[in-house]
Amino acid sequence: MNGKIYTFEQGLEKHGLAPADIDIVIHTHLHNDHCENDYKCENAIFYVHEQELESIHNPHPLDYRYLEDYIEDVEENGQIMIVKQDSPIVEGIYVKHTPVHTKGGLTVFIDTPKGKAAITGFCIIEENYNPPPEIKGMEMAVIPPGTHVDVYSAYDIMVQVKNEADILIPLHEPRFACGDPIGM
Repeated sequence: MNGKIYTFEQGLEKHGLAPADIDIVIHTHLHNDHCENDYKCENAIFYVHEQELESIHNPHPLDYRYLEDYIEDVEENGQIMIVKQDSPIVEGIYVKHTPVHTKGGLTVFIDTPKGKAAITGFCIIEENYNPPPEIKGMEMAVIPPGTHVDVYSAYDIMVQVKNEADILIPLHEPRFACGDPIGM
């Protein structure tokens, strides 16, 4: 794929934006690679599931990706909106609690002209949702991520999300590294 890796600011700049222009951030989970730039978005409200806040402040020893100093600024500034149940965020966008990769994981559903898109925080790639024939031949509709809360529950939740969405966006898909827009 060899796509250019952009800094947070460079990625926003490609769309005529700066961190101060961001007013809503929905965190699928709070691992460091998802929240390390939060402090730059001084005007944003951050939607986070309550179990993710518990995890970042009291992580299990196996989950070293939670670093609470990445969210301290936005917490102290009162910028966090705690999600306790499946909820609409704005018209056409809602979140659903999907504890696949983390206990407080969220999937973001977006109504688009091409159907309902699901942005998952499952730490998966396209192949997890579209397994090769040899996996499908074992009657597996999806491949759960290697890092999960409970593999059986992860499988069931992934199948449910796959059935609910017309467009699936796995966050760690390598083709997204190219920086090209997702065709919705």
